[in-house]
Amino acid sequence: MGMRLDRFTERSQEALQAAQQAASALQHATVEPEHLLLALLRQQDGLVPSLLQRLEVAPQPLAARLESELEGRPKQYGGGDPAVGAALRTVLMAAFDEMSRLKDEYVSTEHLLLALAGRKGGEAYRLLSTAGVTPDRIYATLASVLCAASSTVATSCIRTKPPSLALITIRLNWSTFCRSVLVVTLETMK
Repeated sequence: MGMRLDRFTERSQEALQAAQQAASALQHATVEPEHLLLALLRQQDGLVPSLLQRLEVAPQPLAARLESELEGRPKQYGGGDPAVGAALRTVLMAAFDEMSRLKDEYVSTEHLLLALAGRKGGEAYRLLSTAGVTPDRIYATLASVLCAASSTVATSCIRTKPPSLALITIRLNWSTFCRSVLVVTLETMK
């Protein structure tokens, strides 16, 4: 794709490579946001399909609509590998902005989804917004997932710590789980 992938998580790198492969298989001259969204939707056991299901959006029908739209685009014959299109470059920059805003070290698939959902214009945005997938809803879903996970961890810690401990602080680094650092402070009984 002609870009450094060292600032992307492994799953994000896989999605970018799958987007390029999809564009190439469809004989498109450029890799666009729609190719990336399709790659994210196809990631087995990926965070994006899981998030969409939590938002009550079925990933497979969305992917089918996207595939149909992509198949109708003009084809390029005899060219090399598809280049990164201007629209995808804008999405990738927005994903980097999300990473920085959330104080993460790497661009992960949720940053890519947030960037796709927040970039007005294009078929990827239209499909996501029509399905009700907005940045605000993505943030809320990510937060609820993290809160549920931190609650489970907190309960586990309370059960294993001595009863004289007055304060338990749990730090979850969301860059390995979701997207930011959350500090949960719990007071326990003496």
